[in-house]
Amino acid sequence: MEVQVISREYIKPSSPPPTHLKTFKISLLDQLTPPAYVPTVFYYPISEANYNIKQILSRLKTSLSETLSHFYPLAGRLKDHMSFDCNCEGILFIETQVNCHMSEFLKQPKLEVLHQFVPYQDFVPEPETTIGQLAIQVNVFDFGGIALGLSMSHKVLDANSQATFLKCWASLFSGRKDNAIFPDFSSASSLFPPRSEQVPRSMTFLKEKWLKEGKNTLRRFVFDCNAIKNLKVKATSQLVPYPSTSQVVTGLIWKCVMVASTAIKGFQTPSMLVLAVNMRPRMVPPLFENSFGNIFWQTIAFHNVSNINEIELQVVVGLVNEAIKKVDGDYIKSMQGDEGFHRMCKWMEERDELHAKEKPEVILFSDLRSFRFSKLDFGWGKPIWVSHGWGLPRPVFLNGVFLEESNDGGIEAWVHLDEPEMAILEHDAELLSYASTNPSFPISSS
Repeated sequence: MEVQVISREYIKPSSPPPTHLKTFKISLLDQLTPPAYVPTVFYYPISEANYNIKQILSRLKTSLSETLSHFYPLAGRLKDHMSFDCNCEGILFIETQVNCHMSEFLKQPKLEVLHQFVPYQDFVPEPETTIGQLAIQVNVFDFGGIALGLSMSHKVLDANSQATFLKCWASLFSGRKDNAIFPDFSSASSLFPPRSEQVPRSMTFLKEKWLKEGKNTLRRFVFDCNAIKNLKVKATSQLVPYPSTSQVVTGLIWKCVMVASTAIKGFQTPSMLVLAVNMRPRMVPPLFENSFGNIFWQTIAFHNVSNINEIELQVVVGLVNEAIKKVDGDYIKSMQGDEGFHRMCKWMEERDELHAKEKPEVILFSDLRSFRFSKLDFGWGKPIWVSHGWGLPRPVFLNGVFLEESNDGGIEAWVHLDEPEMAILEHDAELLSYASTNPSFPISSS
């Protein structure tokens, strides 16, 4: 498969922001988040017989320009550690041609080439102040079919903000302006005001633990609805009488990763599970869905393995449940204002001390299903697949798991591990009794 770049240009907002909005103040949570690019690809098997691809490309640019006029910080540049200059420099927009039919590619998706469908992945060498917070790549397959690749910086966007942007763009593209959701830029910085002084490392701590030397291996495990139902039965306990779908899949994978890690090292080590939690629906009262920025927190589950052969799914799911349950309305309220900043610093210090003392393996879990990326419809139907865009030419998240909706209502787990550990995980009998590995997408080639 060859992906040939046809054009590169910068799309600017259709109208500039008002004078009083030319400087966008970020929140403390934005300050604590490293500027990594999260790559996502949406696959639409539309045919040239039914759609004019050139018109679609033109309309994508026009509607994107209109969308950026509402999401004005994305087209600007980072000014300093507290703000963005909304100077309308624009975002990168790339068109490519893929020399194969989408149906052929989806028969057995090659995860190692997915990075070719997106502009950026992870951390880029350009200075933060010169590169946009969003870049888009539209990949056109032979005889039609579009893979829409996005690279969105985590500096000011979490998954919820990404979903808000995409829903707005899709609504404006299809002429459904009344359905468009426009962003609220004020909530995050008012609840979590930025600090003028140097802030702690916080989430950059995880960058140091995930990005390291080694050979990254990516695998896609898919759990169907029956498998999830059976997992819930196995995971049910007095502590967690009604485990959620996310909890049981997270617990199983975490358990199997611990087993693989022990097999490679030859001895047992503690494990630190870092869970990304969207705080909007957990606040009292809940924060609106369109609240823009990094309004999430990372909570920790810790397992000090005593006997790797005696790890029970019920116990692991209980640890996951307790970690997530901790981030409630009172917990989030305690994070706000000056006192909240000092409290967050204390939590981060405790986490660093725990890591220094126990030297655990660190693994990230992020459940993205609630953002409904699989429902993104520009007017030609929902995507047949939503994939990540991380490729394998260099180290990326060696210890990371991302959960997405599958096209049949189940869960896709995208697992990043170092090669030796993955070689054990992908043959784990318990895991494979519930999940299939990288299944195909049968679609018509006509």
